[in-house]
Formats: sequence, C-alpha cells, structure tokens
Amino acid sequence: MENIDKEVFLAPSIRKHYILYVIRKALLNAVTETLPVLKGTLVDIGCGIKPYREYILENSSVTNYIGVEWEGTSYHLRVKPEKYWDGKTLPFDNESVESCMATEVFEHLSNPVQVGKEAYRILKPEGVLFLTVPFLWPLHEVPYDEYRYTPFSIKRILMEAGFEENSISVKATGGWYACLGQMISHVFGIYLPKGLYRKWLIRFSVPLIEWLQKKDRPPKKFTDHVMPLGFSVIATK
Repeated sequence: MENIDKEVFLAPSIRKHYILYVIRKALLNAVTETLPVLKGTLVDIGCGIKPYREYILENSSVTNYIGVEWEGTSYHLRVKPEKYWDGKTLPFDNESVESCMATEVFEHLSNPVQVGKEAYRILKPEGVLFLTVPFLWPLHEVPYDEYRYTPFSIKRILMEAGFEENSISVKATGGWYACLGQMISHVFGIYLPKGLYRKWLIRFSVPLIEWLQKKDRPPKKFTDHVMPLGFSVIATK
C-alpha cells in the first residue's frame, strides 16, 4: 500500500490515478521547482507517508530529513515519522534547521499563524519554509478541513509569523485549464454514480484532461477573475 500511495505523488498517471492526477502533477512540479533552495536539515511538518523524502534527498542539498506528524493520525500506523508533535510546538531548538516544508497541511490548521511562527523559530537565518495549499479542492479529512487561502491571506499569515514581506514568494500551481481538468475528474470520478455511464465518461475525458494539462498556464499575477488551482510558497527567514 505504501508503494502505491507514493506512486501517485512521484509518478502520477491519469489512467492509474484519474481523480488525483491534476493535483498530484501540480504538486510534484512545485516540489521539483523548490529543490534548488532546500538544504541541510529539513523538517517536513505533517509529513504523512513521507512521499517526497527520497526524491528530495536524492535531488537537493538536503542532508537530513525529519518527518513530523500528529500522533493521532492514521499515517503513522504505516509509516513512522521521525518525531511527533502536538500541532502547536515543533520539537526543535531555536534556529536549528535550514529548511521546513508543509505540503497540503496549512488548510488543516486551526492555528496557521502559530505554526508559521514555529517554523520561523526553528529556521536558521536564511533558512527556507516551503509550503503548498489547495485553492480549488473538495472538503476532505472532515472535520479537519479549516481553510482555503488566497495569495494575500497566506502572505499575511506568514508576515504575522515573522517573515518579511519581500522574502515571501507565492506562485499558483495551476490556472483555469488545470481547474477545469480537476473538476471534470472529480465530477466523473466521484460525484457520478458507478456504472457504465460513468465508466465511458471517464474513458473519453482522459485525452481532454491531458490536453487541458498541457495547455494550462498558471497565472503570474493575482487579479480579478483569476482562477488558481492552488499555491506554492517559499518564505526565507
């Protein structure tokens, strides 16, 4: 099960991972783009099954990966984190690590500013926090689904956590076409009742979603009528 789970993160295929293909492809791209700035000891906050661990260690300057997870989650039953935490205080000394990451975690936090402050506290000067959050995504892990962020709110939260405004970079992980492809896969793959009708719709939609993915251009500016799939954020201490 662990290998199957990691495959959707590291090698997403529309035919094997129809419902998750668009978002996982976007997140893998975001991780890949961030690899050059990750280094030293990296703390993965809310690491889950640690899907990117080997990928990061093999393709970046990270030398020590530490996964941190809540003890009450089901993830650690299959994959043990290196450390547990209470969702409030990270178990590390001040200015003790070079990198932090939190992929698809902040939308589940009731205290994002507090966690942002903790990441800031444990980072060394010039250390980097990398995080991703969804914008267009169904309710999930209910009732622990707290927020959908705009680029303005996530930047404000990180500034309240201690990061300087000019040290925070927010990018969209996808645009209108990616959002449309994601919605098609969710409507056909989740919402429609099972049966031949849904099976054929899924089959015929595959080339359309692939085309949408190729044509998608994530917005570079956040103005009225922009539709982002989600956000990738880098903040430097």
